[in-house]
This record gives sequence, structure tokens and C-alpha cells, in this order.
Amino acid sequence: MALAGAPAGTTGAAGSSVSMGSLRCSRATPKPNASQISTYGSDGQEQVRIWGTGYGELQLNNSLANNATAVRVSAQGSTGGILELRNTNGANRAVLEGENVGGQLSLYQGDGNIGTVLYGNDNGSGSLSLRNTNGAARLRAYGGPYTGSLE
Repeated sequence: MALAGAPAGTTGAAGSSVSMGSLRCSRATPKPNASQISTYGSDGQEQVRIWGTGYGELQLNNSLANNATAVRVSAQGSTGGILELRNTNGANRAVLEGENVGGQLSLYQGDGNIGTVLYGNDNGSGSLSLRNTNGAARLRAYGGPYTGSLE
């Protein structure tokens, strides 16, 4: 198979990897996790990964020594897409989900607990949940079918 962007005459066989500078491509084979494209930084660390055998995912890593994942985007199969924005250690800080049952935005506190959740569909209407330092819901705002409410 000829490789796009590769020097003339560069080919790769099924299941083989070809290195072109900092881009390494693997052709899909019938084994799990084989359908992947990764790019590598000047430090040799993986910076970008695009993969998927049943659905697609994109992963972006930071430039720190820990090479933690800073952004993850996934189609999640049949449930809807997800976007995860993470801190320098790879912990979630904002997660946006486009689920079949309704969208959801979760914002995290510095300790990793959820601080705020915005629901696109909470029993038929939108709602907002504000959490305490332990992640427990302390204030809920509901859109309601006719009037809203606070709890």
C-alpha cells in the first residue's frame, strides 16, 4: 500500500508500521486496538493519537514530562459523543457529553470532585446542580415543565 505524504516508493504491508519523521502509521489489522495513527514530539513522547476499531477517538497529550492526556474526544459507540478537558496531571476538569438521553456538562473542583453539573434533560427539563466540597448536591435549579424550582 502506498502511504500518503511518504516519499515515492514507500509502502507498508498489512499490520506493519512505517515511520515518517514524527508520524507513525499502523494499518488496520483484525486484532484489537490496531487501527491507530499517532504523532510524536521531538522528545519521543506520543502527542496525538487517533484510533478506533468500533468508533473513533482522539487523544491530545501535554508537553510535560508526564505526557498526560489533556484532551480526549470520543464517539463512545452508540451513546453519543464526549469531550474531556483535563488538567496537567490528566484529571478531568470539564466533561461535555452529548448523550442520546440529553446533554450534560460537568465541571470539576481542584480536588477532583464534581463542582457543577448542567443537565440538558433531567426528567424532561433542564437543571443545574451545584455541589459542596465533597461533591454532594447542595443547590438544585430545575426548569420544570411549567415553572422552575430551587432546592
